[in-house]
Amino acid sequence: MPAHDAVHREMLELLPVEWPAESLIRVDPHIAQVARYIDGFFGFDQWFLFDTRWAAAHPDLARSLLRYAAHWDPYET
Repeated sequence: MPAHDAVHREMLELLPVEWPAESLIRVDPHIAQVARYIDGFFGFDQWFLFDTRWAAAHPDLARSLLRYAAHWDPYET
């Protein structure tokens, strides 16, 4: 899977080298989850990076995360 390996390397290059100590990072095959610590007022922001394999295995959750990224209000129609 050369294309997957290339994209994986590119994504790792985009992530900062140093994170605040309070940040949480979890990397599994086909998904990376980050709770990046901002500060005491804002707390954390969340990142979910996943590929099409993960999305195919978890279609409802993938769709939900993509909607969350585009629409902050869950009641918006």
